[in-house]
Amino acid sequence: MLVPTPYAFKLAMVDAAFRYSDLKHAKQVFNILCQRSIRFQPPKRSVVTNTFIKIMRRRELKSKSKDPVVAAKQIEELTNSPYIQTIAYREFCFFEGILKVAIHVEGLTRSEVQLLRKAAAHINYLGKRGSFMQYYGDEVVEHLVGPFTVRMGEPVDNIGQYYLGQFLDDLGNTASKDLFERVNPYSEKRAELHKHRIFEHHLIPYKQVRSSHRYTEYLRTDCAT
Repeated sequence: MLVPTPYAFKLAMVDAAFRYSDLKHAKQVFNILCQRSIRFQPPKRSVVTNTFIKIMRRRELKSKSKDPVVAAKQIEELTNSPYIQTIAYREFCFFEGILKVAIHVEGLTRSEVQLLRKAAAHINYLGKRGSFMQYYGDEVVEHLVGPFTVRMGEPVDNIGQYYLGQFLDDLGNTASKDLFERVNPYSEKRAELHKHRIFEHHLIPYKQVRSSHRYTEYLRTDCAT
């Protein structure tokens, strides 16, 4: 992913509010953000590397032997060594510059905006893959400066700035009364795909400038090469 997703950012805000305060504040942040539009301005440059790395994968017992001696040995092996070493393909994205996140705050009270600011200041990663981030600052502006991601179908001032598109997930069915419980990983309820969690096509202001079998380099379209 060249940018985070609205879903990942909203849940990161909720997680941050929970960590620095409590469940009450986390739910407040969630209720503020669930219907809000989130847009991203990617950093000036991004390089995606293609690589294979060693990982530890959970050992699976595909079939239990009918022989009790062999079965006992299988279970003992699984208990003593639950993980096995293997390799996996991974893509790592390196950012050069600042990733900007725009939250539509029109109609919010000053205290609600302050609540979002405090939560944003406590974010240090986005997504479950551990995309590490460092908070840089925030401001309230009337208009966005520079190209930001935009959902397919929304009006765009300069469509020529958008060369790439990706499907990004977001919260869906925001009228659902149990939506918070649906996205809560500790709840028995689960978010249903295409209902509580939806995918939308977003345009990204990036242009591919170099590539090989080892990496792909992208440049934001308003930046000089």
